[in-house]
Amino acid sequence: MEQTIIGAGGALLCVLVGHFLTRLWEEKRWKRDQKLLEFRELVTAITAAIADQQHYELAGGIKIDLFEKQMKSFKKAVRTIEDRIFILEDVKRLRIGERFFDGRNQFAEDQNGDAFAKNMGSILRDIVSEAQKI
Repeated sequence: MEQTIIGAGGALLCVLVGHFLTRLWEEKRWKRDQKLLEFRELVTAITAAIADQQHYELAGGIKIDLFEKQMKSFKKAVRTIEDRIFILEDVKRLRIGERFFDGRNQFAEDQNGDAFAKNMGSILRDIVSEAQKI
């Protein structure tokens, strides 16, 4: 009788430990997936803002529809930079928002497309590099 109780208790303990470990693993995997998703959204938003900014500037900055498009994508990029949850510390540490603003403002002042591409490329490389560490 005692062996039956011990056997049943041991089996129950194994099931509980297995459930706990599975749940822990699934939570870690979910958080990892959320981080990757946020990094992907960040890259997409910044890339769109870069492309729309360059398109507007290359058009001579006179087309209102291009201006509105680049402002919309700029606002989306800023919102995406600022609303990260799972990668907030990475965004702050890498100074993504600050570097994005500085690069965009510098481009608006000097119209140096090469410097703009270099600055934005550096930001995107840092984001991708950080995402690959996950």
